[in-house]
Amino acid sequence: AGSELGQIKTIDQAKASKYWPLFKAAMESEVQGKMKNGAWQVVERPTDAKVHKSRWVFAAKLKDDNSVKEIKTRFVGCGYSQTEEEYDSVFAATLPGVSLRTLMCFICMLNLETDQIDAVKAFTQADIDKRVYVEMPEGFAVPGCVCLLLKALEGIRQGAYLWFALNRAAWLKLGFTTWINETNLYYHRGLGIHVGIFADDALAGFPLAAKTEYIAIKKEYAKIVNISGANTIAPAVKFVGVQISRDRTARTLTIHNKRYIEQLAIEYKGKFEPQETPFGISKAQRSAFEDLPNRKTSAPVDRRLYLQLVGKLVWPSSMTRPDIAMAMSVLCSCMADPRQEHYDAALVVMGYLISTKELGITYGGPIVTPFGLPEKPPGFDESYGLHCYHDSSWGTQPRPMGGYAIMYCNGALDYGAKAVKIVPASSCEAETAVGSTAAKAMCFTRENLRAQGMKLTGPTPMLGDNKAMYEMIQHEGCSVRTRYYERATLLIKRAVLLLLLAPYLVSTNFMLADIFTKATEKAIFIRMRNRMMNVHSSLRSELMLSLEISHGAVCNSIRRLVGGL
Repeated sequence: AGSELGQIKTIDQAKASKYWPLFKAAMESEVQGKMKNGAWQVVERPTDAKVHKSRWVFAAKLKDDNSVKEIKTRFVGCGYSQTEEEYDSVFAATLPGVSLRTLMCFICMLNLETDQIDAVKAFTQADIDKRVYVEMPEGFAVPGCVCLLLKALEGIRQGAYLWFALNRAAWLKLGFTTWINETNLYYHRGLGIHVGIFADDALAGFPLAAKTEYIAIKKEYAKIVNISGANTIAPAVKFVGVQISRDRTARTLTIHNKRYIEQLAIEYKGKFEPQETPFGISKAQRSAFEDLPNRKTSAPVDRRLYLQLVGKLVWPSSMTRPDIAMAMSVLCSCMADPRQEHYDAALVVMGYLISTKELGITYGGPIVTPFGLPEKPPGFDESYGLHCYHDSSWGTQPRPMGGYAIMYCNGALDYGAKAVKIVPASSCEAETAVGSTAAKAMCFTRENLRAQGMKLTGPTPMLGDNKAMYEMIQHEGCSVRTRYYERATLLIKRAVLLLLLAPYLVSTNFMLADIFTKATEKAIFIRMRNRMMNVHSSLRSELMLSLEISHGAVCNSIRRLVGGL
């Protein structure tokens, strides 16, 4: 059903399908809902103003057995033809993956209850700021007439901005605050309520003790924004396409894209094979994958098909699967001129993703010592285990790969993998450049956590495996070997000297970010992946509890087991 429904893009195709009654009912509901919000006025076609096109957008929700759960339709305007006289501001911030994961950490470690809030035809609740005409919805048109918009409409240039402004004003009026650099995470300091916003959806986390107050706030919010279920609580099991699984006893929360990946398996059935890593097992396969951007020996492929495939893999990579971040960075670098070997490599990544569809990032449980350190740094538990790994390759490419992973609440909170922007003359320069990128991300994370009421004790640990960089960033001044480094490359040094970050030197054997720099061997890849995504969180928690009643050799053995997970 998912594959068949995915091919339906127009009304004619919908009418020709066996699902037409579902499409017809969904379209009628869409028009009725927007008219109820007073979205437009039907007027005669103007002769002195441009009338913009409109269209229908279709989507389908499926049940776990792949049967149809719901057909969703949306009537949108085609804002690409609007002129500057028809809009003012168009910017509307969206919730990035790191902030979504931050919200999940709050829900997990503070043991919050959850509630999902859905605004009804959200954009058409905001008043429009200019005079805009669009064609009437196909299937509901009146000859000689068009729609004069009275409210914002999805698709027009200012639509997202107008809805964002209305929604933001509502949350601020109710006593919530946001950080200026992340305006889609809201925090109520008095009640400890956290809210994340993604377009017209909201996910709230609130303490059980504040349930009565939260329901009162939700009712007040419903007076400003029309929402469904204003008097009920809808615990979240999915948000912005990310599934949420909780173990309240173990105090853990896992985010994953299992359902989304299953749909990929249906759509690309017969085109991929199961894989154990995103880039192959043998050394030849791994080397060939790393060299993909330089290889153009096979025939070109349809660029649209390649972009479609890569785009579908980018989503889980950016939300719940840091283990394919490096592979996706390589594949994205081939988008300008994709060849058959690039397309085949993308199918290998898909085969790995589908073979490991159950994997996700798990947060929570007792805070564990950073991988590679003999003991926890000062203030580590109080900061819920906030620390970072950063690493870079060097010598194989003019612009080597580099990456970082910010860990929080035992799981990867933020991560990235890409080629560095400079051509480094040494491994120290390459590592410093990547460390500075990680430092920027860490500074954002620190301020974001502070704005949400989280406690940070002392400088944040930054773990690297390059001794030259480790020594260089801890003192003022420079040497002959480092004085040519660009200012941006030395940002990490400034952050260390300001006591925002604290460097730690670890062995390469414990460098989690190593899987962001190259196609590693299978054993290394799985070990680092499992630690970064906290795959064995339940087993690790049980072993750590057993340490409290263990002594001597047994205690030492358990410690080694915990360190290997």
